[in-house]
Order: sequence, then structure tokens, then C-alpha cells
Amino acid sequence: MKLYAKKSISGFIVCLVLVLLLSTLPITASAVNTSYYVDAVSGSDSNNGKSVDTAWKTLAKVNSTTFGAGDKILFKRGSSWTGTLYPKGSGASGNPITIDAYGSGALPVINGNGKYYTTSDPIDSAVYLRSQSHWVISNIEVTNKTTTKAERYGIHIDGSGGQNTGITIRNTKVHDVTNDGNAGEHARIAGIAVWARSWGDSFSNVLVEGNEVYNIGSTAIYVNGMKWVGSAVNNVIRNNYVHEIGGDGIMTVDCESPLAEYNVANTTHNQSTVACVAMWPFSCNNAVFQYNEAYNTKTTADGQGFDSDYMSRGTIFQYNYGHDNEGGFFLICSEPTTWDGKQTGFNDGTIVRYNIGQNNANWQFVLWTNITNTSIYNNVVSIKAGNSSPVIWSGSRNNLWYPDKTTFKNNIFYHNGTGGYLLEKLTGLVFDYNIFYGYHASSEPYDAHKLTNNPKFVKPGGAGLGITSCDAYKLQIGSPALNSGVLITNNGGKDYFGNPVSATAAPNRGAYNGPGIDSSTTNSTTTYTTTSISLPSVIPSDTTTTTSATTATSNPPTYSSPFKTANGQMWGLTAGGMSYEQFSTAFVTQPGITITVLSKEGKAITSGKIGTGMKVKVSENNAPSEEFSVILYGDIDGNGTIDVIDMVKMKMHILKINYLQGAMYTAANTDRDSKVTVNVFDMVVLKKSVLKINQIDQN
Repeated sequence: MKLYAKKSISGFIVCLVLVLLLSTLPITASAVNTSYYVDAVSGSDSNNGKSVDTAWKTLAKVNSTTFGAGDKILFKRGSSWTGTLYPKGSGASGNPITIDAYGSGALPVINGNGKYYTTSDPIDSAVYLRSQSHWVISNIEVTNKTTTKAERYGIHIDGSGGQNTGITIRNTKVHDVTNDGNAGEHARIAGIAVWARSWGDSFSNVLVEGNEVYNIGSTAIYVNGMKWVGSAVNNVIRNNYVHEIGGDGIMTVDCESPLAEYNVANTTHNQSTVACVAMWPFSCNNAVFQYNEAYNTKTTADGQGFDSDYMSRGTIFQYNYGHDNEGGFFLICSEPTTWDGKQTGFNDGTIVRYNIGQNNANWQFVLWTNITNTSIYNNVVSIKAGNSSPVIWSGSRNNLWYPDKTTFKNNIFYHNGTGGYLLEKLTGLVFDYNIFYGYHASSEPYDAHKLTNNPKFVKPGGAGLGITSCDAYKLQIGSPALNSGVLITNNGGKDYFGNPVSATAAPNRGAYNGPGIDSSTTNSTTTYTTTSISLPSVIPSDTTTTTSATTATSNPPTYSSPFKTANGQMWGLTAGGMSYEQFSTAFVTQPGITITVLSKEGKAITSGKIGTGMKVKVSENNAPSEEFSVILYGDIDGNGTIDVIDMVKMKMHILKINYLQGAMYTAANTDRDSKVTVNVFDMVVLKKSVLKINQIDQN
């Protein structure tokens, strides 16, 4: 009996030790493709977490679990957690691990409570991953605020050595991160950062999309692919709205062919005293920045809207709109040497084309140090009265390396200021086929095919907020810029407004390559200042504030319809909805004109209902002429009818659950207020329409 008792006690002790050891290790989720729920109020960490009724409670429980491919970690809306969210594990290609929200109400909040980096504790953010691949982070709100500045982040995707891939950060709200825009490595200290502290991890297939980032002490969004370590391809920053940012806005670093598009940066560099810019690549190959808007960038320590920077090759900036930036429009620069001083610094092959700049202060273009083979063509620069700074300013940091082989062609400088041109020691500099209108300084560069006539913009200085507000810079009939430019090889194929640019025919000068506009049939864009607009929580990528408009056509008109058009949109449909047959037969066309209706997926249709977000393409002799997005006010889901589903979508926007964007946002402005805001007043109008009390005004 004693022997049995001894064995029993020994076995019990062994089991107890094993239990204690196992309790300190991360728990591996039991199966893949499992959803785990977290409820800060009603949950319990003793639950299995696999249903709403058996939800977990704390971040500690989540952080102690290793998740597998296809798993979902779902946080309850309306709840909040304090601390760092740091779940373990990696997903698989096509089957990521997902962090998301469930329930109704406001986004779930992860409050980092001031978490910051120390050498003894590298976990530095409210949401943190390290050397983990195939994750989707979406629909959460993140903050990391305190009273003192330090190296802290909102969301940080970190690494300790290796290659990471498949990271998506989508539809999050990251704000109030107390970090330092004057720190030595200020650029990488961000609200959202994808960067390995070890400097030994590469990142590929990163998508940062649809986020709102604001009240950040340093950079808003920073993606460092570390191409010298491993694969750094397919990194995309798209459709984000960053505002009230202490330092830089959006940066791609050490990436191969990164893409930054449809982003808006409003009020960056508002704290830092060192050099910062709204949007820029650093040490990237073949970066493309397009369809972005940058405005209200502060200070003249750089302070431009856009920048092509250090050790980059083949950067393309196209179809961007920069306005009201204190430091200017574009910076193109390099350092004299690499970071270790062992090689000459460079920036080669930058292309700046079909961009529009309005009311940027200070310098419009800065060309600095060893930049080579820079091509700047078909841009519009509108300089406001009172600006006495040089239009173009060049120089060198070490008085040794200066820009070489820079060309300016087909640009329009609409100069209401008094500044000249400081083109110091540039070699291989060419100006050709540009228009210089307004003030002519004695330093204005020689241009063999220069024009000085009024380019006859529709309304110079009349653009407002949004990249689609720039109809003001289309050309009127009789403009000297029409068909008078020089052909550029590999010109990108289209202008700022989407008009085709021929590979064989002479283009227009400036950013517009369409036919001359008859100003009597086209409403100019409403003039307003950037400070007078009531901004939505997320700026839609293709909406603008407009007044009434009529069909915009060439002169003589080649087609007519009862619908209204302006700024790339078409509205005025029958309130009850229209079939394809009713819609298409409303157009009266002359020979050679073709009207094509495209679904939201881009496919031509010949039946069904016409709904919000569809496209109407006008072609003349088989060549694209104009394109419009359809707006049926109240039809928010785009199915061509106005019903309770549209009410649900509007309610989710008003409650900040899922933001409407683009044409859908415009269609939700059912009370047709001039600020194009979506609020409870729009909900009242929509409800009356659904209940058949009153129809929504479509005109």
C-alpha cells in the first residue's frame, strides 16, 4: 500500500509540473479556419472563444494563442481593450489569419496606453506582429497616446530575420500616436509601419488600404520592403486618408515597383522641424505614385506635396494633384553619398507627368544634388499671386554633384507670382514646348518652342478638394496649347483626365489632352479654399463639390441627353430607376458617336437596371472621348433601385462601421447639400423615398 501511495504521489507531482509548464507556453489553436470571438465585457478567458456566447475576454488570452491558416480573431464592436494585441502564428497563401470586428456599433478599440520601444522590450505598439506572414488586420481602431514622446507605433509589423509576405492592413482607424517627428530615425516611426527592426527581414505582398490615420507625431504610413534582404515586390499603399500628421505622410522604402495610389494627405509636417514631405519613395526601384492628392503640407523644410528621393531609380509620379503646400509642389533629390559614405548617392530616371499643382507656395520644383535623367512633362503649375520664390530651384548639398540631363517639355506655367528661375550649375538641361504665361522673369529659361499666350484654362485657380476637381485646368476651344506639344516616347498613354495620348500624334501642352472645351456649355469647378470644406471621415476618392451642370460636350455638340454631367459624373436619372433601354435611348448622337454602358465590374451591358457606380463611355470614331460615373441618388448599393438595403448601408456609414466611398458616397448625399456630406438628414430623405412619401431630387 505504501509503494502504491508513493507511485501515486510521484505521478501527481509529474502531472502538476507538466500542467504548470504548459500553462506558460502559447496555446495552439485547435483547428484551422476557426473563428474566435473576444468580448471585453461579457467574455471569459475560461471559454473556448468559438462563438459569440463563449467569447474570450482579454488581450492576454489572444496573445497566448498560436493561430493557424484561415483562423479569424473577431473583436466585439463597441468594446475596447488596453494593452498590446500580439497574437502568434502565420497563415498561408490564400488562407490568411484575420483580425476583424463583429457585432454592431463603433469599431473595437485597441489602446496601446503609450507602449513604446526599449532595448529590453522591443514590443512598441498597440498592434504588433513579428516575423509573421499572411495576416489581414481590418476594421479596428488603434490608438497609442500618452503625455511624452517616444518611439511608439499604432500598428507595427516587425521582423527578426527572414522573409515576410501577405500582410494586409485595411479599413482601420489609427490615431493619436504620441511619437517624435524630430527623432533621428523619425521617418520610420509611424502610425502604421511595416519595417523589421532587425534590418534583416524583407516584406512583399503588403497592402495598406482604406485606412484613416491622423494625429500622429511623426509619419502616417511607412512600408520598408528591404529589397537588399529578399523579395520586396507587390507592396501597395492605396486609398488611405492621412491628416494632422507631425512628419511625413506616406513613404515607400527599399521596395521593388511599389504602388501608392488614390491616397489623400491633408496637413502633414505640422510638428516636425526637420525635412518632411507628404508622399515619397526612398531607395526604391520603379515606384509609381498616381492619383494622389497632397495639400496643406507645412513648413519650408522641404514641405512639398511630392518627392522622388535618395537612391531611387525609375520613379513615376503621374495624375497627382498637389495644392496649398507651403514647401512647394515637387522635390527631386539625392544625398551626395550612400548612408555609409562608401558610394556616390544618386536618383536616376524620375518621370513627373500629367500632374496638376495649384497655389503651392515656395518652390514649384526643387532639383537637388546628383539627380540624373529626370523628365518633367505635361504638367500644369498654377502659381498664386504674392509668391516671390523661384519657380524652379536647383543646387547641391556638397557643391560637387549637381543635377544632370533634366528636361521640361509640354508643361504650362501659369505664373501670377514674381519669382524667377534659379538653375545653378545644371548640365544637360533642356526646356522645350512649354508655355510660360503671366510673369516673365529675366531668368526665365530659353525654350526654342516656347509659347507665352494665355493657355485659356476653363477656370485657372478654380480647382478645389479632390483629384477630380481639376476640370478648371482643361483647355478651352482656341487654346494655343491644343495639339501644339512635342511627342514624348513612352508617354503613359493617357492624360490626367483619362483622355488617350497618342504615340504618334502631337499632344496638347499641359495635363489635359482632350478636345477644346466650349466654356458656355461647361460649368467651371466651384472656387473655394481648403479651409472652408467640411471633410467626411474618409475622403472619397472620386467625389467633388459641384453646383448644377449641363452636359459637357465639344463644340459643335456630338451628342445630347437629359442627364447632367460634371467632374466625371453623370446624374439626373429618373428617380424610380431606369432600365438600360430607357437610359440608352435617352441619348441623341451624331454619326460616329458610340455610347457604351459598363457595369461596376467594367463589363459592357445591354440589359438590366442602371445603377450608381456604372460607367458611361463616349467614343468618337471608335476613339474614347469621355467617361462618366453614374450617380442615382439614394441607390447606394448600385443595383439601380432605392430600397432598405441602401438605408442599411447609409446607417453603417453614419455609425462609422463601414465608410462609403467614391460614387456610392456621392449617391448617399440624398438631401443634395452643397457640402456633399452624409448624415442623418440624408437618412430622413432616403427613408421618405423608400416609404414612397417623397422622391429624391435627382437634378
